[in-house]
Amino acid sequence: MKLAVITTVYRPDSHTDVIMARWFEDLPSDSAWGWYGPKTEIASAYVAQRPENDLSTTRFAEQGVPVFSTIAEALRVGGSELAVDGVLLIAEHGEYPYNALGQHLYPRSEMFHAICDVFETDGRSVPVFIDKHLSWDFERGREMLERAGRLGFGVLSASSLPFCRYDPPVDCNGQVVNEALAVFPLVDGGRPESYGYHSLEAVQHALERRHGGAAGVESVTAWRGPEVWDAAESRRWSAELLGQVLTSAMPGRPLPSAATEAELEEPSHAFVIRYADGLELTMVGVTGTMEFSFGFRVGDQLQSAVIRAGLGEADRYPNFAILSRVAEDWLMGGPAPYPDERVLLACGTLQAMAQAAALPAGTPLETPHLIGLSYTPPPQRSGVAYLAD
Repeated sequence: MKLAVITTVYRPDSHTDVIMARWFEDLPSDSAWGWYGPKTEIASAYVAQRPENDLSTTRFAEQGVPVFSTIAEALRVGGSELAVDGVLLIAEHGEYPYNALGQHLYPRSEMFHAICDVFETDGRSVPVFIDKHLSWDFERGREMLERAGRLGFGVLSASSLPFCRYDPPVDCNGQVVNEALAVFPLVDGGRPESYGYHSLEAVQHALERRHGGAAGVESVTAWRGPEVWDAAESRRWSAELLGQVLTSAMPGRPLPSAATEAELEEPSHAFVIRYADGLELTMVGVTGTMEFSFGFRVGDQLQSAVIRAGLGEADRYPNFAILSRVAEDWLMGGPAPYPDERVLLACGTLQAMAQAAALPAGTPLETPHLIGLSYTPPPQRSGVAYLAD
């Protein structure tokens, strides 16, 4: 099976670099993360930007992979018709602008539609894996899925974190979850988009099996800076639950608080996501950590966990090993780890978080377009803990 790589940039430690490492490098630690070497072949590539530390020219040349000047040429491998069996669309890094909401305007949808143009012209379509979310914009994401449906091919948009290990394992299957809270690192100048998305997806992966199934999102409310702690004091979200999650998941870690001067000086965010079934999920952005943790309460019992992603340069970020395994299995005809509704729900909720953060603190942003995005999770979870080798 031949794959085309369509990407914004291939530089050290970019998503393209650490995903291509699974095809181009022999990494002994990867087997513990479900990757035993590729079953597919990288047949062609398109790279939009080449900075001074570009790797695309040398790495693809070493592997005998031709790099083309247009997306269409890459999909046709220099010929006159579509010549690959699947596409890896990786548009996470590169020099692209931000909008007024702080969203990074990566051209995922533009690249996706260029791929679709080839499918439409050549009369044949193949599955497309998209690294991270569909788009920074919900309507663009919906249009992407709708066009894929018309052309008859599958789309999988995914974060690596839902497929990593949850330590300790957590399970809310069939249980009524009363409240939930997640902690994620603030990076990129304090913008919550980059890692807020990963946290959102990881928590959704855990909570979607609660009683009543996965529900759409009714509203999103946001606070920033000192307003985060003002909202906690007025019980708009639970600082107590934050403390319990942090101390149970990461013993000994100092708790962030309004009384900590450094916390007030650094950007901080809190979001309350209200689902259509009434569950409220609080997501708290914390500086000075690279840990993702979360917890939820069933009755009086708290379950909390750290997401073990193996984040580290020494082993080339093994969370991308399990992501590559999930993506390749799906591209080769395996079942999707979750339905399109969840993909679109993550896309829309992330945008709503950015929009809510621009409103006066504590103003609920109603999300009627997300309420109907309920879905039934597949019977089997996907990820490191659920692999059948």
